[in-house]
Amino acid sequence: MSIGTDVASVRQLLGNMISQLDRGSAKPLGEVLLHQNGFYVGRSFEFAEVRAIWFEEEAQIKLYDHEGRFLESICLFESVERVESVERVESVERVESAPRAEQLHRSAA
Repeated sequence: MSIGTDVASVRQLLGNMISQLDRGSAKPLGEVLLHQNGFYVGRSFEFAEVRAIWFEEEAQIKLYDHEGRFLESICLFESVERVESVERVESVERVESAPRAEQLHRSAA
């Protein structure tokens, strides 16, 4: 999974982050493409109390309040790695618990 290039996933992640920070409505008010020297570099998302800047190449999002104070930064690659590691742990737990469930089923029969 590559959240670094999926705009819909970034929008969803931003909504979740803003809700968790309890910084007003997570409903976006606007979105602007960011260009530098004629090249696309990311997007800016405007919310009621927060402005988020997504630097696509760096796979990083930075949140600021409307006075320009830094609130939080998140590296999208690290987020994906955390999600994937949780999925791997859950898979291992399911595999490891399967033999135990079979043993319980056999002993009950």
